[in-house]
Amino acid sequence: MRRGAALATASLSVLLSLALGTSAVALREEPQAHAERAAVEAHDVPSGALGAERLAALPRPAVTTVPAAVADAPRAVVDDGRGAGGSPSGTSSPPEAQPAPAPTAAPQPPPEPAVAAPAAAPDCAALACVALTFDDGPGPDTGRLLDELAARAVHATFFVVGRQIAKEPGAVAREVAAGHVVGNHTWDHAMLPSLSDEALAAELDTTSQAIVAEGAPAPTLARPPYGSLSPSVTQAFASRGMAGVLWDVDTEDWKNRDAGVTTERALAGAHPGAIILMHDIHPSTVDAVPGLVDALRARGFTLVTVPQLLATPVAGGVYAHR
Repeated sequence: MRRGAALATASLSVLLSLALGTSAVALREEPQAHAERAAVEAHDVPSGALGAERLAALPRPAVTTVPAAVADAPRAVVDDGRGAGGSPSGTSSPPEAQPAPAPTAAPQPPPEPAVAAPAAAPDCAALACVALTFDDGPGPDTGRLLDELAARAVHATFFVVGRQIAKEPGAVAREVAAGHVVGNHTWDHAMLPSLSDEALAAELDTTSQAIVAEGAPAPTLARPPYGSLSPSVTQAFASRGMAGVLWDVDTEDWKNRDAGVTTERALAGAHPGAIILMHDIHPSTVDAVPGLVDALRARGFTLVTVPQLLATPVAGGVYAHR
């Protein structure tokens, strides 16, 4: 029986040495003592079988002690972006602080485009000014005339016939938009001194209304057809705030119908302060304008409108030149 107990005790000693980390060398040095204590502590052998003194004298297995400094040291943790369950934690080590970028100047808006100041009106008291005037339109060639004047930056004065306005829609509006001056030349080119007061008023008023309907200002200039005037006509002009405008250079373009002749007559009569009469209803007159403008400028003339030439025409006054 003693031999069986010894075998059982040896087996328990091996198992206990593995569990408690006891050195195999220490077990071989005192196999009997260790086996006896292990058996008692495992309740395989009653403690009274060994005796109290013998039990107290048995050595206890060595216990490996971990230094406190090592036990308390934090374990290295590798942050892979996951929390305790393998799911993303939403937190990670803060990135290394980077220097703040240098402030940049706020973008500036592009500069406003320079706006040219309006050109000053020519001083016809000092310049050799002449005014080109065109009667009886608008006509089929008025648009072409406007193109020629625009190409040479010339402003002129148009005395329009009321019944012609509807025949050339938009022509008067274009004249005004281009900076030309529009005056009243009656409704149907009537001989004004022969008319009654009522008929005279109708000739002037219906034409002024048609001009305004095209977007032009109410006319302040009127040209009597054929240059025919009378006290009643000038009084009708005055009561409507209009000055009468005649001419002192007649190109007779209505008669010669030749661009060369029209040009020669205009140049022959031109002088500072002159008002030159032409008609924009004749194609030959429109043909003459480009060469006439160039020739007048070559001779030192400045081309202006009638209000620029006269400066301050007075309502009811009659002007043939400056």
